[in-house]
Amino acid sequence: MNKKLKLLTALVLIVQLIVPAGFLYSHYTAIDYALKYSPEYKFKLLDIDFYGYDFMKDVSDITDEPISIEVGGARNYYNEKIAVTVGEDGFADLTGLGSQLQTRCWFDYSYYRKNSTFNRNEYSFEDGVDIKALVTEINKTHGWASNFHENGCYAYVTAKVYKGVFIPTAIYVRGEKVITLNKDTLN
Repeated sequence: MNKKLKLLTALVLIVQLIVPAGFLYSHYTAIDYALKYSPEYKFKLLDIDFYGYDFMKDVSDITDEPISIEVGGARNYYNEKIAVTVGEDGFADLTGLGSQLQTRCWFDYSYYRKNSTFNRNEYSFEDGVDIKALVTEINKTHGWASNFHENGCYAYVTAKVYKGVFIPTAIYVRGEKVITLNKDTLN
């Protein structure tokens, strides 16, 4: 009996190692596939938040602050899987996926939230962008969802989506790329 117990214990330990390794492999395979093959979807932004921004700071101080984004409609699917399709206007339409995973183009809300805040080493402003003017315009004129998309699409983020992952790649304001995002996608 002692030998059988040792064998059973060893078998249980092996299974406990294999199952998490399989989940990790699946997750990182989805990230790799998304980065290489997934098309970039355009998501309208409700807000771009420059943390710690003070209108009196120098431009060099502004670029040291983290930023975060809020994708329009994502909050409606808090803690759900969110399916992505391209709408008639060319922007992503979000719908709750529920338990039926009939599409590969979906992401988890929690994964999206983890990948919606960017530290300074995870983004860069494009050449020629007047950073202070951009930040001032976003913070003063457009504020939290007040009139971000009043006359068409003011700001959007491009992101790659595939089987649960949401990988933002760039932020556009008035159709012009202003920020490149390079978040560590191994979350």
